[in-house]
Amino acid sequence: MQVIGIGSGIGNDHLKSWQYDYGVTHALLSDEDENISSQFGTTVSVILDHTMTVQYISSGEFDDAAYRSMLTALAEPLVKIDHMSLSNTEDDQNPHEFDIAIRSSGSFSPGNRLLYWNTDGSDNYTSVALQDTGNNQYTVSLSNQMKGTTVYYYVYAESDNGFYRTHPFNAPGEVHMFDILEDLSPPIIDHTPIGRWRDDRDNLLITAMIRDELDLDYVRLYYRTGGGTPEFVAMSSSEGGYWTASLPLGLATGESMAYRIEVADSSENGNIALHPSSGYHTLAVIEPFPALVIDLDGNANSGPIIYNTLTEIGIQAEYVTTIPDHLELYQSLWISLGIGDNYRRLSFDEQFKLYETLLDHSNVYLEGGNAWVNTHKFQLHSAFQIGGGSTPAAGENDAGPISGMEGAITEGLIFDYTGDNEGMDRLRAKTGATVIFNNAAPEYINAVSYIGDTYKTIGSGFEFGGLADGTGNSTRATLMQNYADFFGVSTETTCTELGTSLWMPARSFAPGDPVSVKAYLCNPDAVSYENVPLFVILDVFGEYYFWPSFTTFDYETVQLESGLTEVIVLPEFAWPANTGTVNGIVWYSAMTDPDIQNLFGTMSSWEFGWSE
Repeated sequence: MQVIGIGSGIGNDHLKSWQYDYGVTHALLSDEDENISSQFGTTVSVILDHTMTVQYISSGEFDDAAYRSMLTALAEPLVKIDHMSLSNTEDDQNPHEFDIAIRSSGSFSPGNRLLYWNTDGSDNYTSVALQDTGNNQYTVSLSNQMKGTTVYYYVYAESDNGFYRTHPFNAPGEVHMFDILEDLSPPIIDHTPIGRWRDDRDNLLITAMIRDELDLDYVRLYYRTGGGTPEFVAMSSSEGGYWTASLPLGLATGESMAYRIEVADSSENGNIALHPSSGYHTLAVIEPFPALVIDLDGNANSGPIIYNTLTEIGIQAEYVTTIPDHLELYQSLWISLGIGDNYRRLSFDEQFKLYETLLDHSNVYLEGGNAWVNTHKFQLHSAFQIGGGSTPAAGENDAGPISGMEGAITEGLIFDYTGDNEGMDRLRAKTGATVIFNNAAPEYINAVSYIGDTYKTIGSGFEFGGLADGTGNSTRATLMQNYADFFGVSTETTCTELGTSLWMPARSFAPGDPVSVKAYLCNPDAVSYENVPLFVILDVFGEYYFWPSFTTFDYETVQLESGLTEVIVLPEFAWPANTGTVNGIVWYSAMTDPDIQNLFGTMSSWEFGWSE
């Protein structure tokens, strides 16, 4: 059976949104290029039965209740097979047992419930009848096979009502297979280390993708705090080969945790893999980081200005050109999607990731000249309480001048607009939202703010980088300060524990990205300390380079004033091209006593990498 959703420009991302909104689990077919929908002139939904005969058709709005009712009626007589493919094994002594569930409103004769198998992958299969063990459960046993053998197989069942099914669905074009082998290789662990976590989030979810030729014996996450004895928790499997574990941290700012992943397979050889291959990953507990700039704009002419303006008004920010994991580390997200030909539409998966972050007590600024009308309205867009305007819904090349609205966070600000100006959207503020910017001529809304139950948003139809500083308070710095105040993002960095912390604008860099390194020295005492040795060390896969000379040993002595002191380790530069792809490079920073015998406060680390 197939459910087909046909509509003007409907694509896979839109259908994913349907699945999320309505809990739809049946198949959906998209028509992104409008090859079919152009023949109908409207949205059309169709249900085909197992013979591809149309059983239900409707036009207009998606009607999930009708779909479910029709699907239930059509599905009752069909044959349904439930079977988990056998895994690879080293056992060449015992038979291979197959457990299969088969259901239908009809019944099955022994000759119509079969397992087809061979060991050469050809089109010639041997059939074996499945044995009925009751309650729709069936089993069959194959003789033991020698090591080096691959068994190919599929299941076939035909009911007396004329319906049949294979498993896999399109067998014998696609079949199950498993190997009888000798496994001498350890599992493969794919994990992106987590270098920091918020001090106000108690639970840390650690995820890894793990692959092996055999089933796994165990997957463990070892962890320790403060140099104590390692403990471990078992990681749980999920879809797609991913394994997860949640750790209750309960650590304060400046404290750290070390962790590693250990995996053993079920082989006779007892293969074990570690991540990292030696030692532990180090995770620093930090205050929520103030801001992350996500620049997806095709010509990147606004994101860097957002980043520079945030840092200009004293807000620490990071800058990335892809959507990273662990967005919950940040108090605020600043997203630039671009305008016109440079506009970058978010996929369903991307917007849903941002949507979940937004609902989790976050703040999001989102700009784009085509982000509000000429795009599918996923959950993220609806959270902004912004609708497309009328006359026309998709705009012209006519943004600017732009005026702040009385009583809004932009009151009294007026800007000329010199940025990208193509097909600018007209916006509409839905219930509870506030218009914050209005276009002068022609007059239309082009920015809206909203305060939700657990989050705040600012949605803009123009680019922040296109605003030209005017007179008085009409400057980008003033506007950014107003935005930051609305989000509750502070320019003040607290200093409560003696020690160091490191900062870079991102964790991963691409050619052209801004790069710099800073160390922040915290002295919560009322007195200052003289001649404090400061070490900043670059660890390149076990080769250590000591700042400032980046030789085998070096440091600087600093005057440690009360409060927070910023030290420039590397001034800003653009990341070069043709540097390949590298991950796992780590900075360390620490202060010591004058004799360089003991640490003076807490130390810090920052893991990063780069790609082409």
